[in-house]
Amino acid sequence: MKPLSPATLDRLGNAADFVFLALRDGSSAAEVIDGLLRDHRASLRLRPDGNRLTCAGITVSCTWSKDEGLLKTWRARATERLAAQVMEAIGG
Repeated sequence: MKPLSPATLDRLGNAADFVFLALRDGSSAAEVIDGLLRDHRASLRLRPDGNRLTCAGITVSCTWSKDEGLLKTWRARATERLAAQVMEAIGG
C-alpha cells in the first residue's frame, strides 16, 4: 500500500475524528456526509448505477445507499488505512 502524504494523513485523521464524534453525538449519516462535504473537502456522486463518496484519499461506493451504506464503508476503510499507516510507521 502506498503511504499517504503527511497532508493527506492529517486530513484523513481529522475527517475520521469528525465522523466518529458526529455519530457519537447522534448525527444522522446524511448530516455527517454533509459535514464532510462542507468541512473536509469530500465529494459525493449520486447516480442510479451507484453512489460514491470520496474524502481524504478514501473512495467508496454503494449501489443501495446514498448515506448510511456509504458512510459505514468509508469509516471502515478510513480506519483500516489509518491502522496500516501506524503499523508501517512502527515497522509492523
